[in-house]
Amino acid sequence: MSNNGEMDSREGISATCAPVAPNSDWYARHRRLLALLLAVTLFYAFLRGIGFPNLYAATHLLLDYEHGFIKRGLPGAILQTLGLPILLRYSFFFWTSLGLLLLNFALLFQMALRLACSGRPASLASASLYVSSMSIVFLSHTIGYFDHAGLLVTLLVLRVHAPRRQLWIAGVGFSLLLLMHEGQIVIFYPVVFLIILVKHLDDANSRRLTLLLGATLMLMTGLYWVASMPLSAEGAKAMMAKAAVTGYPPREDLFYVHSLSVEDTKELVHRFWSTPGEIEHLQQSWLFTLPLALFFLFLSTRCMLRCRDPKWRMGLMIAAGLSPQVLHFVSYDLDRWNSLTIATSFLLLCTLREREGQRLETAPVAPRRIHLALITIAVVANERLKYPLFDGKNAQSSPFKSHQRYIRDVLDGSAAFPEIPKR
Repeated sequence: MSNNGEMDSREGISATCAPVAPNSDWYARHRRLLALLLAVTLFYAFLRGIGFPNLYAATHLLLDYEHGFIKRGLPGAILQTLGLPILLRYSFFFWTSLGLLLLNFALLFQMALRLACSGRPASLASASLYVSSMSIVFLSHTIGYFDHAGLLVTLLVLRVHAPRRQLWIAGVGFSLLLLMHEGQIVIFYPVVFLIILVKHLDDANSRRLTLLLGATLMLMTGLYWVASMPLSAEGAKAMMAKAAVTGYPPREDLFYVHSLSVEDTKELVHRFWSTPGEIEHLQQSWLFTLPLALFFLFLSTRCMLRCRDPKWRMGLMIAAGLSPQVLHFVSYDLDRWNSLTIATSFLLLCTLREREGQRLETAPVAPRRIHLALITIAVVANERLKYPLFDGKNAQSSPFKSHQRYIRDVLDGSAAFPEIPKR
């Protein structure tokens, strides 16, 4: 929209002074219905991926600093310092992980509903596609992973509007995440950096900008230090022997990974990508994930164009949305990184669309029947996609026979709850 309040030809809608269209309250009238449909779609995607946390994730609680510094050892060190055996049981890990997962999904649902009701058919489509996407399925499947801690910190930062509170939450949260899982800095911090930059530094506040850049430099320095500090082979063996006496079997490969140097990790990843079929797997995973992520980034770019952001900020935004792709160079959880790319791109779109709505008052555009039909078709297609998850599992579909079978086994006493997985 132009500064003089004239109609913006790119949008075909008038500025604040324009008369309100007769269908402008469509989103308000259908808010409850939209909330119900989004909730049902989100729950279905949740069922497609949910299971018990795998032992690789649970073994992280058995890491501590007794045998030297170890990355991702902070949670285990705190729990073991408390000296309560119940905190190191699998049941405690399961209930804590489930609570964190549900909290994140509640916050994501609120963001999706706000986006859906923000007054544009494209926003409604984006919210609907996200809650049915591989991102939700994989977040459900990776219950217990530190990705959920990184997501929670990011959601809390985006939820708070006061600049000082955002900076405090980001500073404390990402400092803790650095010692919980250094990869969360790569995944989520670029999103937080970009949002703080575009929302609160438009007034050329040099003091606040200096604080943000200084905190970023310190965080990147800490990331490099943590990533380049492997556990000694002797320490890994001692820690593995100590973990073996807990109530659930630890994953030995976790201790092996933590003892690798940067050069060893590069060689391991190189061998993985040289394995026949892995490049094809990556391409197939991109086919499931990147189109949706790029669609979100395209809409975010339009939001920034309407707010007259400079092009360099748009470039930063695109880089922030695609930041999980960097981890393909140091790890081979390729479906995980690709699904998280959908999440980071969606978070950017939600925040930038909200910012646009606060700056530019435009009349809502109600979706046409053809829009609703296309959205429905796309959501159903999302829910019917089949793709691999971890540990040889696949995304499930209705009627979820494995879930039904497990519930019957629990009820007749032939299965435990929670059930400790084999891996």
